[in-house]
Amino acid sequence: MRVLVLTDYYPLKLLLGQMSVLIGQDWASIAAANFLAAKELGLTELNLVRAVTEKNSIKEVQKMGEGFISSCFAKHRLLVWNYFPFLRGGSECEGAAGLPDPSNPLWLSYCDRLLAQFLRCVDAAEVILAI
Repeated sequence: MRVLVLTDYYPLKLLLGQMSVLIGQDWASIAAANFLAAKELGLTELNLVRAVTEKNSIKEVQKMGEGFISSCFAKHRLLVWNYFPFLRGGSECEGAAGLPDPSNPLWLSYCDRLLAQFLRCVDAAEVILAI
């Protein structure tokens, strides 16, 4: 099993803005379905889909039909792990403003412990850091 460790994720303020549009709906399921259908992809998601499917065009990926992206993840035995906890605590999507308070390094050791536990649980043979 390979684990791709991503270090970028939406901060709380952007996530809440998106969630307010989806009140009463399962927004996580909607986001996963959109990703697996190659719809509404951000730059990180776009690059990940293109790499895992080995296709240059998202239109080409979408033409391959339902289940294509998930089958590519399975073929490559690839799991994705977000290094930072879900609500990363910052105010921006990238850079220092997107990180929790640097004067308190406990969040970093917490992230390390969670990643180590996950890697043990899935018996990862390879870890790819996408920083």
